[in-house]
Amino acid sequence: MVERQRQAGIDVAGDGELPRIGFSFYVKDRMRGFGGVAKRGNVTDFVKFPDFAALKIASGNKLAGSKSATVYQAPECVARVEYDTALTAARQELDAFSEALKATRAQFPETFVTAATPGIISTTLLLSTNKPPYAGDRDYLFALADELRKEYELIVSRGHVLQLDAPDLALERQIMFVNRPLEVSSIGSNFTSTR
Repeated sequence: MVERQRQAGIDVAGDGELPRIGFSFYVKDRMRGFGGVAKRGNVTDFVKFPDFAALKIASGNKLAGSKSATVYQAPECVARVEYDTALTAARQELDAFSEALKATRAQFPETFVTAATPGIISTTLLLSTNKPPYAGDRDYLFALADELRKEYELIVSRGHVLQLDAPDLALERQIMFVNRPLEVSSIGSNFTSTR
């Protein structure tokens, strides 16, 4: 993958998240505190447009037949989160990227590594509603930020540009916040329509 980026003339190369199960789902294997199954909302595109869902199912798309936004069974946060203190998986991923860069003898001016944001983790690996370990989503979000910072700092310490991926800012509009108004007078837990 690194060699193909070099051949294509890419200036800033990345590891493509190849060692991960998913761009955000990987966190469940790097942190303690997750278990069970998160109860994600329905994929609204398929609910609103059943003919489209049927077309996707006919084409072999597993997601179209799912009531979840993911084909994986995402766990939920059932205990206080804690990143693996040795950063084992993160180090292995970065070591593999370094080895690939050396093996190809590619000379990229910069390299980057992506990481999931606390926001996408908190909306994918939901806070358990049954005896939650945090008082609410805000506390959970800040706990995730504290723990994910360890991964972020490791990436930067290895000389890579850190790219934080935050698709939750748009993605959750069609899953978690589908019934909320588009126009709001305030941001936060109290969404109020301006109409």
